[in-house]
Formats: sequence, structure tokens, C-alpha cells
Amino acid sequence: MVKVVKKGSGRRATGPNGTDVEILVQDADNLSFGKITFNPGQKTENHTREVDETLYILSGQTRVVVADKETYDLEEGDCIYLPAGITHRHENNSESKFTQIWIFAPAGPEKTFLPAGRQVTPR
Repeated sequence: MVKVVKKGSGRRATGPNGTDVEILVQDADNLSFGKITFNPGQKTENHTREVDETLYILSGQTRVVVADKETYDLEEGDCIYLPAGITHRHENNSESKFTQIWIFAPAGPEKTFLPAGRQVTPR
């Protein structure tokens, strides 16, 4: 099945700690794809996914902390791959928003994002 998602027409959702999520591909078996925006100071709690996660930074800067010991400072154009089972968190320690694309393979974690305006309880 071919699916086209026009700019701004993805499913709006609220991610961890009030982050703004747009889910662009969610009906495929092998992956899901979307973008998430963090305001200054927003971060996620440590979490572990049961699927592979790839992040591509569209704008701004972020820090990804893996297993509470490896720290990766990323900026626009950078990419990070997080294999299933890796504990990590995302932090926006800057004074401006940052936006990243996420890909989950296979699909699944995007189902935890709530409709826009509702809060997700960190796991």
C-alpha cells in the first residue's frame, strides 16, 4: 500500500513530557516514521525500546545519554542509531527548540503517543 502524507497532515500527538509529535507513517508493519519537537529544557526519562530506533536531527541541538554513561551531543544533520534494548534518554539543554525525525523498526512505540494535548506518563 502506497501512502502519501502531505506537509502538516500527519497525526498530531503528545510524546513524553509534553513533546510535540507528528506521526507520518504508522500503518506499515516494518517501521514507523515521524518527527518530534522538544522545547528548551524538555527531556525524556530513561527508557528502553523493544525495537530499533534511528534519529536524525532536523534543527537545533540535543543530547542523547545512553545507559547513563555515554553522552552524544548532536546537532542539525547528525544521526544516531539505537539498537533495541538500549536504555537512553533525550535532553534539550539549549535555549531553543530542537526537532528530530524518528524511525522505529519494526513499528510499535508510536502507539504510546497520545492524541495532541494529552500527556504521556513516562515509563
